[in-house]
Amino acid sequence: MDLAENKALIERFLGLFGKRDLDGISAILADDLTWWSTGGDLFPMAGTKNKTELMGAFQGIMTLFRDGIEQGPVGIVAEGDKVAVASECHAITQDGRHYDNFI
Repeated sequence: MDLAENKALIERFLGLFGKRDLDGISAILADDLTWWSTGGDLFPMAGTKNKTELMGAFQGIMTLFRDGIEQGPVGIVAEGDKVAVASECHAITQDGRHYDNFI
């Protein structure tokens, strides 16, 4: 994929994530993906994960919010088949608290 295709794929992923569409997310992720995010053992999506582990983490995180997560890219850097994303997130937790994060 070229840079424009990689960016479009990331934007599609974020849209699917916001809608809690786990089947749609799974369909666009490569079976041999490697996911890495900061946070160590503190967050379900943090650390290095394969596709199966990542989809399990996504399923768990979806239960935390009422209506999904509004998430948009702030910056995308792509080189070859690797893509790094910084994004901003907004959501309402199940108990009504506002969740705002920059990751």
